[in-house]
Parts: sequence; structure tokens; C-alpha cells
Amino acid sequence: MSLRIKGTDITYHSQYGAIAESRHIYINAGLEYIRQQEPHKKEILVLETGFGSGLNALLTADYAAMQQVPVRYITLEPFPLSPDLWQALRYEGPDPELFRLLHEADWEQDIIIHEYFVLHKLRLGIRQLPPDVHAADVVYYDAFAPGDQPELWTPDIFTLLFNRMATGSALTTYCAKGEVRRSMQAAGFRVQRLEGPPGGKREILRALKAPTGPSPE
Repeated sequence: MSLRIKGTDITYHSQYGAIAESRHIYINAGLEYIRQQEPHKKEILVLETGFGSGLNALLTADYAAMQQVPVRYITLEPFPLSPDLWQALRYEGPDPELFRLLHEADWEQDIIIHEYFVLHKLRLGIRQLPPDVHAADVVYYDAFAPGDQPELWTPDIFTLLFNRMATGSALTTYCAKGEVRRSMQAAGFRVQRLEGPPGGKREILRALKAPTGPSPE
């Protein structure tokens, strides 16, 4: 199933399997990685830069419940999908009721989805990130591709995020282009190139805010 945004070539889908790809990039390389680094952390704060189809939130809420790991999930989305669009998406496997709860949750406030998952959706873009959103442990950087929105892959965007992240935190993204890696490094991140999902992208990126890393303003 693919869902094309009207008037563009942008789609909410992956020809390689949306669930497997999102789980590999954001859950395994991001959330699970941080959990392994800090196994005694009482709560993990996840910041997502595009709620979109809701798939990353769905997989995270499912992971939190299965692993009994408390997660606070802040997600940005200036242009939420209308009900008819998100209802047209059919992800095989994850709980459809959970998917509905995530999309129907109120905006601009904490919503307890289940015992281990609190959702906070903001109708904002990255540059409008409120000052009280800070010390994120994991950032899911799931913006549209640089060819579609180049302004979201610049050093100043990654500097903004770097300064809102906790020391020892991680940002993961599907895009492994050299220019993106260099933009992350310019912002102060230590960048790792990781193997991509099976049958999919050759490489993905994980950017770390190391304890000794700079914090450029």
C-alpha cells in the first residue's frame, strides 16, 4: 500500500516493506540502542520529526509495551493526515486499535496510550520546536528526502536538534547521503554509517551526541 501526497511524488510507503524498514532504522538502531546503553533509565524521551503515517509511533508503542520500557513520545507534524488518508493505510501485523488511538489522540497535550507510552503530538515544524522540548534520548529523523525538502537536511537544523538532545543520545535516519553526514558532523554529531535494512537501503546513519562533543549555537 502506498499513499501519495497530492501534487507531489512523495509517498508514505517503502517498496522494501515499511514495517521492517522503520523497525530497523528507528527501533533497533535508535530506541533499542539507547536502551542497551542506559538499561536503568527510568524513561526514554523520543522526539520524532514527522508523525506522518504514525508507523514509527505505532512500532514504538508496541515495543514499549512488550519490553515494559516507559517511553514519552513527542512528535511533530505541521500537516496531519486526514482520517480518510490514515484509515486507508493497512499495516499488517501491528495492532489496528493501537494505530487508531495514536491518530485520534488529541494534539498539544500528553495522552496516555498505555502504561508504558505517553504520546504528545504537536502541529509544528522542526524550526518551531518549543523550548521546553529538550534532553531527548532518541531522535527519529524521518523527514521527507533531501530531494523533496532540502531545507530540512542542513547544518542549522541538525544544530537545533543537537542542542535539544541529551548527552549520550542518538539520532537515526534512513538517509545516508554524504552531504547529510557532513551536515550532522558540522552540528557536532559523531556519525556512524550502519548497515541498512535487509533488502533495502545499503546504509543508514546514526548520529551520536557524545559526552565530549561540541554544542555549536
